[in-house]
Amino acid sequence: MKQSKEIVISGAGEVGSFAAQLLSENGHSVTVIDENADCLERLSQVVEAKMVLGSSCHAHVLSDAKVHNSDVMIAATSLDEINLLSGALGKQLGARKVISRIHNRNYRTSARFNYAKGLGIDHLIYPEELTARSICSHINDPGVMAIQSFARDQIELHQYRIDHNSKVANLPLRHIKLPEGLRIIKLRRDGELVIPNANTELLHNDIVTMIGPRDRYTQIKGIFSKEKRKSKEIAIAGGSSTAEWVIAHLKNQDISIRLFEQNLERANELAANYPKVTVLAADTLDIHTFESEHLERCAALLSLSDNQERNILVALQSKKLGVESTFAVIHNSTYLSALEEVGIDFCYSPRMEAAKELLRLMDDSPIKTVTTLGDGSFHVYEMTAKKGSAVGFKLEEVSFPQHAFVAAIQRSNMVFTPKATDCVFEEDILIVIGPEGIEPTLMDLYG
Repeated sequence: MKQSKEIVISGAGEVGSFAAQLLSENGHSVTVIDENADCLERLSQVVEAKMVLGSSCHAHVLSDAKVHNSDVMIAATSLDEINLLSGALGKQLGARKVISRIHNRNYRTSARFNYAKGLGIDHLIYPEELTARSICSHINDPGVMAIQSFARDQIELHQYRIDHNSKVANLPLRHIKLPEGLRIIKLRRDGELVIPNANTELLHNDIVTMIGPRDRYTQIKGIFSKEKRKSKEIAIAGGSSTAEWVIAHLKNQDISIRLFEQNLERANELAANYPKVTVLAADTLDIHTFESEHLERCAALLSLSDNQERNILVALQSKKLGVESTFAVIHNSTYLSALEEVGIDFCYSPRMEAAKELLRLMDDSPIKTVTTLGDGSFHVYEMTAKKGSAVGFKLEEVSFPQHAFVAAIQRSNMVFTPKATDCVFEEDILIVIGPEGIEPTLMDLYG
């Protein structure tokens, strides 16, 4: 984000405070609304922001916060209904863009009413759903090192390390048959960035970066690293909202799920809602439960309760007792790197996932730098084609900056890796790989 924005945040709790700090540090002018004077006082000690005491459900409080002059209003209290109502009020009072944080998945899945559209809210953010999506990407693609999403989550960038016994080790790219749409865009070899061509060989320990439609990656399991995962069963500890989102994302996968929830009433509710999931009212920290259920045979154990300390203990114990891959949801993002070093394979912070999504939704520049590659000299750009000089022309007819290329195109609901003979049309979403500083040229071509 290159321009400073006027931001109004409703809620000085964990999510709102984190957003306020992040956005203030990014140079934006931030105003925070909360009914709790102590929360505002604590936040004022660490964040440069204006504090407004009161309820964001009251129009006069929103007016005091100058929501009518705001570029973005973020409704991030702990209560969904307040976030929906205050978001709707903020939009009516003149906020240019409104983003509401929502916990209850029923607001997303309701077939009877589109809450965002009906209330005039531009975006609803579900941190638990974003977290579940990241978790499921790793479950579906066990060898992946890193994942990033673009083009409304239809295109993904994955990284893999080449094992010495990989099916593609020592092969040139021209001999590697990848699913249609997937493309290797770079290698990192001995710390150096390599832009590959058809004759480039993949060597042991190369880190390969690929881009393509998210649904194609399941077709390349095990080709870069020897696939260890034999079991198609996962265990979930904790019947949280995140757990429900994981189940929803995996429902069409050939994966057996066992869900452990200590609270009997909640366990019965989950069993009724998800008949294809085996739900047990039991505690995965109980060694007897772990051994009697043979959880060490699971491909992965996901510790997804709302208690982060329990999640840490469950994941660490599971790893020690033989589970191949362990996942834990952590609410304090400062723990993330340390926990991965002590034996938890994958840690996720819903707060961090929400923050990344907030930044993405707030960036309304015509060309977004969505990530950098290697040492930062190469960027991944996302833009929507408008009326530039190259719109309507074949890619092979376009003079691109050196080392730049269109890696993927989203056209309506179709995502594909373009060939040289493909054209770019208005409203296509383009993912462009290239060196830094090429935005002016891209604007001339497609802006």
